[in-house]
Amino acid sequence: MLNNELRSDINRFQDIIRNLSMGVNRSGISWRDAQYAELAGKIQSLASSSKDVIQAGERCMDAMRRFDDIASEV
Repeated sequence: MLNNELRSDINRFQDIIRNLSMGVNRSGISWRDAQYAELAGKIQSLASSSKDVIQAGERCMDAMRRFDDIASEV
């Protein structure tokens, strides 16, 4: 059950970051200045950091699955 909740949270987080990135990219059509470049760079950095968070969440889910497997053997 907790694994499903974690998966849902990870997916929601990933969707939020993806939508934010796409929104900034669409805005770039009308923003061709230094502020846009700075914002785009920060969003790119955020997307990279979010990838680390997502991977950590997936590793956590794998560990929880393994723990459940071990617990069910006892």
